[in-house]
Amino acid sequence: MTPSIRHVVMGRPRLRTLRPQSARHCCLLSLFSIWASSWRYTGELGRPRARRRAHPHEKALWPYLFGLLFIVAIHVSQANDLTACIARRVTFDGIAPLQYATAIVRAGERLYLYREFPGRCGAQEAITCRGQAYVLAGDTVAVGKECGKWAYVQYIGSKSITTGWVTSLKLATITPPPKATPYVRQMGHYRVVEKPRRYAFKLLQGAGQPVCEAYLQRLNQTPFYAPPYCGRPESKTVPGFAWLTRIPLTPAQTAALYPRLYSFKLARQSEPPRPLDSTDTAIGESGGSGPSIFAWRYGTGVDIGNDRVLRNVVVWAGSPFTSFYAPCGSQQLWAGRQETVRWAQLAFIATQDTKSIDDSLTLKIFGSPTDGLPIGSPQHAPWIAFIPIGDSFSIFKFNRRTYYDTFYAGGGWPDFYGRRAKGSSLSRHLAVFLRRREETREVCEYTYHG
Repeated sequence: MTPSIRHVVMGRPRLRTLRPQSARHCCLLSLFSIWASSWRYTGELGRPRARRRAHPHEKALWPYLFGLLFIVAIHVSQANDLTACIARRVTFDGIAPLQYATAIVRAGERLYLYREFPGRCGAQEAITCRGQAYVLAGDTVAVGKECGKWAYVQYIGSKSITTGWVTSLKLATITPPPKATPYVRQMGHYRVVEKPRRYAFKLLQGAGQPVCEAYLQRLNQTPFYAPPYCGRPESKTVPGFAWLTRIPLTPAQTAALYPRLYSFKLARQSEPPRPLDSTDTAIGESGGSGPSIFAWRYGTGVDIGNDRVLRNVVVWAGSPFTSFYAPCGSQQLWAGRQETVRWAQLAFIATQDTKSIDDSLTLKIFGSPTDGLPIGSPQHAPWIAFIPIGDSFSIFKFNRRTYYDTFYAGGGWPDFYGRRAKGSSLSRHLAVFLRRREETREVCEYTYHG
């Protein structure tokens, strides 16, 4: 008797209780089912009677059966891949490079973020799966993964951060910005290396704050040509950050600022300028493009106080604040052992003509509020010299607010609040500050390894 289609596909009754665990398992069970259905059993499994002659229609059935098995195997494999994709954990810290996209919906239309994978939500559960958060036309999201026609994204708003699933059809991928000329070749205090490397940053303070999470992504996706304490280059990899153009100071500007910075360094007063010998005079007149001085200002100025006033911020690395003559990040023999060179990169508020320093504002914004003294330390006369918050400053702008960061100096110097003076790893901590309404506060803090 010729077996029916149902008999051939499903196999003998005892085989129906098996459940395929993979595409290969599914194919093996189905092939065995077909093989078993082609024989007459005597009661002992595996001992067939004389086989009958196959019917012509039965022969024609085999190609269709193998085609069916191939389709089943593909669907099972795709289902397994989708399940694994949904279960894969995603962190939006930038260590694994992220892709960014904009929402493409009609003006006023809301693209809601689903808390659960929408493909597993029934019709009655759709509203429950859909969260309250949504994005509008032109909003930018970070794409962590794509599973089928759905993407798991993170939206960094002005006050909060939301993650969820959206349809990939409503997202337009943002083309990554072209690789700019490495800052190492513009400001040579970065150690010149052929292949940049990435460092793994970890957020210690400020989790959940938009600026802290966005800056974490930027730091982890930035190619560094020297250790991060040598400076953080400009980057537009992460949406929301403005590009601040760094303009190297001219020889005339460094010549005017050098003796005043020397005085400010020693006595917190830039006037009168310190008299210079011939060596310092030559260094001061060398300009801000190296090799002894690397100094720049920011285009038309930056709103460093977030009070809608553009100020002439100057970042200065090298002499007279650093006595090393090797590039930052390079190795130098010091006291019989190899030490990594670490330059001081300090920030100042300069006058509009970039020929002098605003002493008062510089002390308020970039100076240590505890005068470099740990909390609870014995009282003594304050330091005469300028004590900055840290020893490696840079400026960035995110979502129309201006921030500045610095690595703490460590080595006995405390943090912004006068704590952790004895911390052995404080020099690897990067702190981000926001000055607003005449007050400065630390909003983020990171550490890194590598």
